[in-house]
Amino acid sequence: MNRPDKSCSDVAWLWDSSVPGIELFSARLFRHSFTKHVHETYTVGIAVLPTPAGETITPHGNTSL
Repeated sequence: MNRPDKSCSDVAWLWDSSVPGIELFSARLFRHSFTKHVHETYTVGIAVLPTPAGETITPHGNTSL
C-alpha cells in the first residue's frame, strides 16, 4: 500500500459477528488517531501499517490486547 496523502478519507465499519456479544471493527484511518484510552470490555487490536516496501502487520509487542 502506498502512503496516503492528507486528502484520503477515513473509512470505518462496525458489525456484529456470528458469536453473541462479539463486535468486529475494521477501518482505514489516514487522518484520525486514537489517544490513550480504555474499554469497559476486552478488546483485541491488530494494526496493518504502510511502509515503503508495502503493508506490514505491527511488530510483536505492539498489538493491543
